Amino acid sequence: MLTRVQRRQTGVSLVELMIGITIGMVIVAGALAIYLSSLRGGSDTLRSAKLNQALRASMDIMVNDIRRAGFWASATASSTNPFSERGGSTQTDLAIHSVSTTGDCVLFSYDAVYKAGNTAGSVDSDDFFGYRLTGGAVVMRQGNGDGQYTASCTGATGWERFTDTNDVVVDTLSFSTTGSQCVNARTNAVWTSTSATVPPCESSTTGYSATTGDRLIELRQVSITLAGHLTADPVMRISLTQPVRVRNDRVIIAP
Repeated sequence: MLTRVQRRQTGVSLVELMIGITIGMVIVAGALAIYLSSLRGGSDTLRSAKLNQALRASMDIMVNDIRRAGFWASATASSTNPFSERGGSTQTDLAIHSVSTTGDCVLFSYDAVYKAGNTAGSVDSDDFFGYRLTGGAVVMRQGNGDGQYTASCTGATGWERFTDTNDVVVDTLSFSTTGSQCVNARTNAVWTSTSATVPPCESSTTGYSATTGDRLIELRQVSITLAGHLTADPVMRISLTQPVRVRNDRVIIAP
């Protein structure tokens, strides 16, 4: 005769239940922490990319524009480039017209034949350009028609913003001609400028010395530093530095 034996299910004790809940909460908390960390990392990456893209775009515009300094549309082997000469009553270099003593502004010129009314081969009043820092934004001067003598880093007219402070605040914009070189084509002597504003063939700090009639060639370089942060996130900051080799060398006959 078979006898049926019934087994009673004892279930889970309170202690076991609490241990199980605790372990589950630890696992969920760990997974949540990983998710939030990944989310923050992705957000930081996106903000960094946005800031880098904005500053890099501004840097590229300035680099490509300054690189054209001294361009002359009517250059020939026997002609003299008016944009690479010393000229006018101020005796300034037209190509790199000036770098401000504060370093946050540069003025330069080239033969802007694309501008309506300009004459190819001549120095027109619309051939003078520049960049400076104003109110947390980079502003550009696009040929205001006032010429070299009234082109100024402190002028109020002819300048317009090309960075938006609603998105990015530019903290630093500086220009320096340090590293430019003066080469004596007769003796092959080379002087490197340590001045941030003075052309290398005119700077006493380079040890410049030439005999009257020597042909001097200026290999001009402008170093640009650009730094800024996101308007919505002041902690997110990026700084860029890039040297610009001016392609149109300046040739001078020593006085």
